[in-house]
Amino acid sequence: MDVIIANGRRTVEDDVRALVEEKVGRLGTRWSWLERATVRFAEEHNPRIADCERCEVEMVGHGRVVRARAAAPGTLAAVDLVVEKLEHRLERTKGLLVGRSHPRRRPSRQAPAPALGGIRGAPAS
Repeated sequence: MDVIIANGRRTVEDDVRALVEEKVGRLGTRWSWLERATVRFAEEHNPRIADCERCEVEMVGHGRVVRARAAAPGTLAAVDLVVEKLEHRLERTKGLLVGRSHPRRRPSRQAPAPALGGIRGAPAS
């Protein structure tokens, strides 16, 4: 899976880049149908917003798009939050796909079972 790290006007440190590629790449190994992940970092300029670091991830594969966005005081914390959200959303997407291809089996309507009184060897009440 290709991991593309896009950033606005600032540079991403090498340790953050390695961590993002490792964590998002791990999601790609769990769900093999994912082809590409785009990670974007942004910073809120309003000083009243405590969670100033924002991380957005968009994963694309086989016509499906899964997005997650998280904000935290630090870049690494935002990455951890967005990976948790992505895991949850990918599980939901997998459940929807499996549920569509394997519908639940409903019991067919049959005649009611015979009463036990007429069967030989049944315990008497």
